[in-house]
Amino acid sequence: MNQIEYGKYISWLRKNMGLTQQELAEMVNCAWETISRIENGHELPSKKLFMEINRVCEEYGIIYDELDLDEVFEFRNARKELLIAIKRGRLEEIERALERFCKYMEDDKKSDKENSQYFVLAYLAMRRKSGMTVDEFLSEIVKIFEIRRPMPKICDISRMKLSQIEYEILLMIGEANILKGNREDGEMILKGLMANRMDKRSPFIKEKYMQISAILAKACLIKEDYDTMHECLGYVFNVYINNNDTRTFFDSLTVQEEVCRTLGDEKGARLVGEFLTATGNLMRHMYGEYRIRTYM
Repeated sequence: MNQIEYGKYISWLRKNMGLTQQELAEMVNCAWETISRIENGHELPSKKLFMEINRVCEEYGIIYDELDLDEVFEFRNARKELLIAIKRGRLEEIERALERFCKYMEDDKKSDKENSQYFVLAYLAMRRKSGMTVDEFLSEIVKIFEIRRPMPKICDISRMKLSQIEYEILLMIGEANILKGNREDGEMILKGLMANRMDKRSPFIKEKYMQISAILAKACLIKEDYDTMHECLGYVFNVYINNNDTRTFFDSLTVQEEVCRTLGDEKGARLVGEFLTATGNLMRHMYGEYRIRTYM
């Protein structure tokens, strides 16, 4: 069962239960827009949401355990993996992820325009790594956005419903404009993305703010707007520290230092010790100067 067929099936189940999209969304704890996108074949549920929908159906006496979505979820994972590789920009990683993604595209006879955007963007990212100019990159990436719909006016970005690939494309366009020297356009695109509304329960919100804040910090540095730059970087660092178990990481490195000494690896022990000392000094300085929290 592919994405479009699954959406039609969920729509059929919901109507048979006598529920509106809003009612089903409230029962499974998601936004009604998510149910709408699933039913229209534009999105697949997470495994957690899939199980919640399954629970609601069972409460209504409808069992659909016979649905095998493993292949659908694998395709979704392959697409997510490809997008992560594109963002990291490592050529070998993009090639591996693209090979896996292409395998699932070949199996899906109804590959849509959104999947084509992932495919073409991966190749563009590889060409960019090979020395493509910023002007060439901007020209090509706009064409990728327009595979599905026309490129929006900058003032409309904050009001648009964007897929994740569209968000990433616009983010890249904003960053490329800043690199090219079109800072005003680039910043307006990024601020439009920052203001773009989405369900507050989405785990992507913090990632979105971190991505945009990091890019805006670069633009502020060029403009010598240090106050805004510090604000952007402070947000990025604090969110990263809060969302990662830094204390456990550094405690583990302390243990590793002892392991190195026990095994007679003095170079390893020295390097770990220097890293811990330098990192501790850095975090204390950042906390004192920029109010970035320290957990060391």
